[in-house]
Amino acid sequence: NISRVIFGGIVTMNETQKDADRYVASAVDTGVNYFDVAPSYGDAELRLGPALKPYRNRVYLACKTKQRTADAARRELEQSLQNLQTDHFDVYQLHELTTQ
Repeated sequence: NISRVIFGGIVTMNETQKDADRYVASAVDTGVNYFDVAPSYGDAELRLGPALKPYRNRVYLACKTKQRTADAARRELEQSLQNLQTDHFDVYQLHELTTQ
């Protein structure tokens, strides 16, 4: 089961690692277990990855790609996995799909 409230990873963008860690710990402590982020959120993946590390086996992690070719999406996926220090996403979705 996922929480009704989702943690939008963009809130960790441009934050210190200490603050990102605190935000994530507070969210987990209050029952949030669904975290969402995207490469387009600046350095958010780099902050969220270490912050989620102690909780990764207890949370759902969603990520996105704005890429529209298989090769580009694969490269972005692999970079996001590395940035977030995980070996999988529970949800991976197309982001900002606004044109055919």
